[in-house]
Amino acid sequence: MPRTALSRGRRPPPKPAPKPTYTRRTPVEIDLAADQLALAAALCGIVQGDQIICPWGCEIKPGRKTVKLVSDKKYIKCFKCGQYKGAINLVADTLGVPFYQAVDLLTGKDTPEKLSPAAAAKLAEARSRATDVMQMSFAAELSERTVKAYNAVLASKHASLAIAQKYYGQWHISPEAVATVGFVYITDPDALARELVSDHGIEAIVASGLAKLLEDGDRDNTGTGLRWMFSANYPVVEPQLDPKGRCFAMQFRPSNAQKRKVLAHKADPDKHKYVPPFMSLRGATGEHLIGINLEHLCSIPPTRVDIVEGAKDVAADLTLGNEAFGMPGTGVPPPKKSIDALRRAGHTLRVCMDGDTAGVASQDKVLEHFVAHGFPAERITKHRMPAGKDVTDILVEHVERASKQ
Repeated sequence: MPRTALSRGRRPPPKPAPKPTYTRRTPVEIDLAADQLALAAALCGIVQGDQIICPWGCEIKPGRKTVKLVSDKKYIKCFKCGQYKGAINLVADTLGVPFYQAVDLLTGKDTPEKLSPAAAAKLAEARSRATDVMQMSFAAELSERTVKAYNAVLASKHASLAIAQKYYGQWHISPEAVATVGFVYITDPDALARELVSDHGIEAIVASGLAKLLEDGDRDNTGTGLRWMFSANYPVVEPQLDPKGRCFAMQFRPSNAQKRKVLAHKADPDKHKYVPPFMSLRGATGEHLIGINLEHLCSIPPTRVDIVEGAKDVAADLTLGNEAFGMPGTGVPPPKKSIDALRRAGHTLRVCMDGDTAGVASQDKVLEHFVAHGFPAERITKHRMPAGKDVTDILVEHVERASKQ
């Protein structure tokens, strides 16, 4: 018998224990990951441009935004097939990774490059499908004729600054702030639709993304043969103006009637199932989305400017006595031309994303995006907002507290 450690009465040396895999994640990490709906869609390869592809295989008509990010419910839903899923489960199921790795991917602790070959293959397949669909999708044109159409909306006799000032007054936003940012309220959407077609032609209007040709089953409410992004339900216009005052994009905010439905839904979600989204310019691309309040900021001396989320927060920050620049869209960073305009204006920037989980998580990304696109690092800082609050919340609290005193 050969002499071994065992034959000599000694135990063989123990094998090194495998490195433990920690699969538990804290509630804070899970909540942060659950908020990352847009990142989940991107990781799964189902989003390109302004369109999200159904993860469950629905055939979507070109340019139609059937899949929505329902942020207050924390899930991605296809309104065609009715299926929905949260960010973590969507990433885990689509890529075939465990729950904890899906959390790590969404919180930045892990990267897609570290995926297993099987998960990487699933990711490549999803991205390929999204690319095939996006090749058929509509992209709005940005040209002299479409910019004229956008500006015509703002200058129309059917667009009222005074009513817009009254509308935003319910959040205590000042009339001066509304005028500075350029908001208007469409008083007669049908008349404006006919006016735009008469002055600019159907081809230019469709190319601009303000409207689309009617499809089977659509009602011709305006008599123009088009389905418009603005309507009596979405009459509030929030434009994105370049330094020369040219409108490159716009968003349409719900009317007060729609707003009441939103508030009712939040108060009693079991009874009210209606969550109206904001209507954006159809097919808007990165060229269109230049950000809010750029024209004003390029006309004033160098000062500190807050980077905030959304047009309403820009107006609220102006009311509070600050200067502000609004991100072009939810999770959409501004293009280099907007960053260059702010740099040339000599401003210093303060990143003030919302105080919710997603806003806090995006602070560093926004700062890094500005620096990566040429904004001096010494002229940009971060400011953490109060937990769960945005600039409009702070304005409302400030005014109501002052009125009580």
